[in-house]
Amino acid sequence: MTLMRILLSMLVCSMLLVWSATSRAASVRYLSDASETFNRRVVAEIESVGLEVERPASETDALPIDCVALIRVRESTGDVEVWLNTGTTLALATTVKRDAAATEDQDSVRIAESVRGILAPLAERREPEASGPLPPPPPPRETSTESGEPPPTPTPMPPTRAPSRSTAWNWESGALVALVSQPGGVGVSAGLALRRRLWQSLWADLSLALPLTATTLEQSDASAEVQTRLGNAGLSWDFRPASDVSLRAGAGASVAWVVTRGDAVAPRRGVTDSATMVLPHLSLQSGLDVTQALAVELGLLGAWSVTQTDIAFGSEVVATFGQPLLLLHLGVVLKP
Repeated sequence: MTLMRILLSMLVCSMLLVWSATSRAASVRYLSDASETFNRRVVAEIESVGLEVERPASETDALPIDCVALIRVRESTGDVEVWLNTGTTLALATTVKRDAAATEDQDSVRIAESVRGILAPLAERREPEASGPLPPPPPPRETSTESGEPPPTPTPMPPTRAPSRSTAWNWESGALVALVSQPGGVGVSAGLALRRRLWQSLWADLSLALPLTATTLEQSDASAEVQTRLGNAGLSWDFRPASDVSLRAGAGASVAWVVTRGDAVAPRRGVTDSATMVLPHLSLQSGLDVTQALAVELGLLGAWSVTQTDIAFGSEVVATFGQPLLLLHLGVVLKP
């Protein structure tokens, strides 16, 4: 009786193991450096045909034994590669190009449908109808120990590893138009900006703003035009490195070169004067990706002069520069 119970238990366990192995869906490894919005759409389409999507913590992990394909989305080149698992290696089946002119929503739908059409037959072969004939077993992943040959090593991923979106580019450059607060009102400036990634979300920032207009100070019968040339250097932190909408905050120092050109009625004499000063600053920028390589950005910089720099008509002080200094800019950013 005891022997019979043992045999029945072994039979039940064997049936459960067989059922578990045959009911498990085939899997697809998914590697991507695109945005999560794009990834969710493609992953949902793959799962809709009955395939499980596996997204490993490390791209070098060995392929699961039930893996039938590998999808690689390369944000840097705009390629979506479909690799089929032959049992011993990965073979490139097709490459679908992303459309830079389409919105991310439109592009993700098109790509997802293309990938689903390629993978659907794999799901059908691995998960047949209950009433249909069973397919032949997949090729063994391990060779017999009698042959003396080591088992084949599966290829974990295609060659040429692409960086993630958060490190897809290390340089950014841009052109900007800015409004600068200075004595007499608000001046308009144009400038250039350059950024270099130092570590993940940490950036080094450089920018230069040159005046397009001057502001005017008036007192009695005297007046002066004020122009400011501004250079800024600092560090910033990107709080959303993998998003289409960026948000940065930073701190640094600004060098201001202020030029005043006086105009007075005789017997007074107009004088041109200049001063250079260093101002600590705080900055805040928000950007929106228009394409993979182009973004628009809005930013605000606030600085404060540690030493007081006065503008005087003769012996009379009429204004103080840089307490505070505000710069509001709108620009375009290139991400090569």
